[in-house]
Amino acid sequence: FLFTVAMTGFSTNLLKLLVAMPRPNHFALVLYGAYLNDAKGRGYESSAWKSFPSGHCSLSMCTLLYVSLLLLQDLRRGYVPLLPQLRAVLVSVALMPVYLALWVASTRCWDYWHSPVDAVGGMALGAAWTLLAFI
Repeated sequence: FLFTVAMTGFSTNLLKLLVAMPRPNHFALVLYGAYLNDAKGRGYESSAWKSFPSGHCSLSMCTLLYVSLLLLQDLRRGYVPLLPQLRAVLVSVALMPVYLALWVASTRCWDYWHSPVDAVGGMALGAAWTLLAFI
């Protein structure tokens, strides 16, 4: 699990440096950084070019998909025979962490720090590392 999180974080930051896509609020960050005119302002200016992929989306999808896969794996082993209706409810409960990761992705777009492409790219990156580690 820790290897998956570390590789997701590393590949996310590497892609941010290689792609250097501007954030949707790029000009606001640059102007605010120029207004501050100190070390914190320069941090805003450098952050303006690190949009793709979203780090929040990649790490939340990585960790929460891993939790969901663990829950689904335990449910699949079927220690106790369950009614089909109860099994369907338990599958939806086991997928709740993935729904939470989707909510995190939507908040990144809602607060205008990322475009939907950044969010989907981050989620795909986190899901890919999780599936590679889980298999």
